[in-house]
Amino acid sequence: MFAFLLLFDLLRDETPAVAVFDPEKSLTMFVVWSNGRVPDEQFGDTLPAFQQAVQLEIDRLSGQTGQIVVRKGAVLSAAGLQAADVTDTIMEKVLVDAAF
Repeated sequence: MFAFLLLFDLLRDETPAVAVFDPEKSLTMFVVWSNGRVPDEQFGDTLPAFQQAVQLEIDRLSGQTGQIVVRKGAVLSAAGLQAADVTDTIMEKVLVDAAF
């Protein structure tokens, strides 16, 4: 009986199949982060590399967790679907690595 309850609890706490990413919040986080780090005249040139770094991190997280990452506010059809917001997780990795 104990094993069944433990197994049920483990299954109930699984990671949601869908995660959301907020591109507006991520851009705001990048602008705040870049202040004093990226010269104003280079900011526009840095954006494509930043966007690529974000996409690579979304792909990595999706592959690692098995979650489908969608844009925050996207219409999801499954009733009662619970989605985790991974914006902060992705941006923390992107901005700490800052390989752009």
